[in-house]
Parts: sequence; structure tokens; C-alpha cells
Amino acid sequence: MSLDIPSVQEIDGSGLRFAVIASRYNEALVDSLVHHACATLEAAGSEAPLVERVPGAAELPFAAATLAAHKRFNAILCIGVVIAGDTKHHEIIGDSTASALLDLSLTYQVKFLTLVFFKASKTLFVPKTLLLKYFFGYFCPSPITKLAAK
Repeated sequence: MSLDIPSVQEIDGSGLRFAVIASRYNEALVDSLVHHACATLEAAGSEAPLVERVPGAAELPFAAATLAAHKRFNAILCIGVVIAGDTKHHEIIGDSTASALLDLSLTYQVKFLTLVFFKASKTLFVPKTLLLKYFFGYFCPSPITKLAAK
């Protein structure tokens, strides 16, 4: 894995419509991701994205299918945080959610950006939230606005 910082490119998101679907579980962490995603998209010139909330990461595919069926969005961002416990529940949720969203993208021909983060515990995740602005500032606008424009 490279630690090189990618070059910053000007992105023109004008004319692109986005939806953000976010889980309510681990709300403080998810809210930070949603805030930075929306700010980044708007800074790229797109209109304010539609934001919908669902109970947890497992519900992201249903909401994504509902929005994708309307064909009003160039891309849909799905955001959730799953924290590992004593069981393999987080792996089941992560695998099934990622698989379902991939299938939906192919079925509806809508671009999806899936951000479902997994951490061993809340204490390991919280310090990393400081990196979220960096993450959205460098990585999200470029791929999602470029994909949405195609």
C-alpha cells in the first residue's frame, strides 16, 4: 500500500445529483462521514444531496434499491459503521451489504459508493475520525463525481 498523497484535482460536480443513505447505528461516527461527504459534493459544485437514514448497515441495500429505481440520481453513497462484537455479526452484515449493493449497481446501472467501516471497538475508531475530512477531501469527490458524469 502506498502512503503517497494523491494529487488534488478540480472536480466539476455541477449538474450531478447525488443521494446519501446513512445508517443510524453508531450515529456520531456516521454523522461525521455524512457531513464531510455532503460538504465535499457541494464544494465540487453539485446540488445538496438527498440524505436518507436507515436503522443500520443491513438496511442500506433496500433503501439504495428504492432510490435507484427512481433513476433520479447519478450516484448513491451508502454510509455505515459496524463495530465488531463477540460474534461474527459484523462480517455477515459487511459481506451481505457489500454484495447486495454491487448487485444493485449492476441491475440498475447506477453508480454506488459504499462506505461501510468496520472496527474492532469504538475506542479504536474514534481517533481515526480525525482522518475523515482528509478521506473525503482527497478520495471521494474525484471518483464519485467522475463516475457519476459517465
